[in-house]
Amino acid sequence: MRQKNGEFLLSTFLINRYENDDNNAPVEHILFQPELTITGLDDEYVFVRRDISQDNLIDDEDLDRSKLLYRNNPDFAIGHGCSVQWYDFTNEIAKTVKNYIYT
Repeated sequence: MRQKNGEFLLSTFLINRYENDDNNAPVEHILFQPELTITGLDDEYVFVRRDISQDNLIDDEDLDRSKLLYRNNPDFAIGHGCSVQWYDFTNEIAKTVKNYIYT
């Protein structure tokens, strides 16, 4: 977790540390489809809308069009190699973020 502009940025990781010396491991030991659900304490709305920082970008017509097209679709999380959904949200804040990892 790190702090930026008074807000906290949170990264979560899931590592499969299953070890097996046998090449015939049961499939349920090596394939899994976990879900990570993150919710604010006391059901508070703690996730704020992610907006691309203008400080780090060059003038990009494609990006400008994309921001216009999706201006009413808030983005609260990014999945890297997985999907992410958010629940119980407004245009600016969300209560729950759920991460799906399908292998």
